[in-house]
Amino acid sequence: MFEINNLNFKKLNSTLPIYTMNNFYKNPDEVLFYLNDNPPYPHKWSFNTNNLNYFSDLRHNFNHEDLTKVTKELITYFKISNKNPNTKVLTNIFRMNCLNFNNFNDNYWAPHYDDVDGEEMTFLIYFNLNGCDGTNFYNLKQPLQTSSREHDRPWHSKTYYDLILNVKSEYNMCLAFNSNILHGMAINSNRFFSEFRVNQAIFI
Repeated sequence: MFEINNLNFKKLNSTLPIYTMNNFYKNPDEVLFYLNDNPPYPHKWSFNTNNLNYFSDLRHNFNHEDLTKVTKELITYFKISNKNPNTKVLTNIFRMNCLNFNNFNDNYWAPHYDDVDGEEMTFLIYFNLNGCDGTNFYNLKQPLQTSSREHDRPWHSKTYYDLILNVKSEYNMCLAFNSNILHGMAINSNRFFSEFRVNQAIFI
């Protein structure tokens, strides 16, 4: 199921460890069909009422043995120390529901770090057929004055951040980066009212 091509990542930034690889899965349509055939669940829905109201933030979170080989090869390729292969299939599936809430001109969506539970690297595989705005990387210019929890206040004023790099996605592209780099989903239009933004996340 989750069979990958030979790993061949290209570094995008001379100072930050950010890499991309096109054509990551050998059969991405099969992977996407499998994900679509297994309904996702609302992410952090019990914490607030914003999710499923202003937007829909959904996840898959299950184990699949085929991920063992994938994570093993990524660990070897990037020389990630003291890590064991895992079987966890995680996704990010997102859609906007409220037009007035989509204030992308003045804000960035939920900049965050992934360095929890000891992850060293994040891998995102994108499944939108025509690509999308992808992922932003930031520097935080000044401390936030209000809650930064994703579903309490997902939009953050652009005045707090310097946009270092935007990586636009392609179908079946894998984006790899150190988990302690500030990043977030790039939203620059009203596109995701009519379709879901879909990617898979692997944390190692």
